[in-house]
Amino acid sequence: MTKMQATPSAANNLKKRLGQLFDFAILMGMRNDNPARVVRGVKSRTGGYQTWQEEHIAAFQARWPIGTQERLAFDLALYTGQRKSDVCRMGSQHVEKGRIQITQVKTSKELRIPIHPDLAKSIAATPSGHLAIVTRMGVPRTRNGFGNWFGDACRASGLHCYSMHGLRKACVRRLAELGLSNQLIKSITGHSSDAEVARYTRDAEQVRLADTTMDLATQYKTDLANHQQDTE
Repeated sequence: MTKMQATPSAANNLKKRLGQLFDFAILMGMRNDNPARVVRGVKSRTGGYQTWQEEHIAAFQARWPIGTQERLAFDLALYTGQRKSDVCRMGSQHVEKGRIQITQVKTSKELRIPIHPDLAKSIAATPSGHLAIVTRMGVPRTRNGFGNWFGDACRASGLHCYSMHGLRKACVRRLAELGLSNQLIKSITGHSSDAEVARYTRDAEQVRLADTTMDLATQYKTDLANHQQDTE
């Protein structure tokens, strides 16, 4: 763990996997303890996956126009707010009455998400398969292959530190900037707790509140000046 300070996420993933391995060893009677439990994780200051901002979204859209598989994958992630494990599985069989119906791989939660008009245009303009909307030569992509392929598309757009999970966070950011509640946001993303949503919306909430505060301060100054004129 000490040698992996430069890659904290990888270090913590290693600790997690070794902990699972030692738990299994205890069940099998091969050990009496789990040494991974007493090891502290490495603190990360990166804040996790980078949240796509509007300029990053525009850069990807400029590189990959509607009709390309890369843009279709991008639009599915951005307008549904789902993880790559769910996006790569989305197929025509999941589309019904203007909604995408999906059961999340990670949580087994069933969601029925209205299809955004921009996503509808992208789906209609892009050749796709029957079992998966995003395919490789008509064949569904594997989860890992899908992530690597999309990462290549991001780098081709000049976005070297961005990933599909960052689009999930961008979806949440946009909804938060509209002033929507955590409960409404969870109805799209499938998050279980407010704390999970709060991790994604913190920056958007700060910006929105700061804008509101400044607008109120500006309005107060204007009202005060008008009042002074009236009294004179």
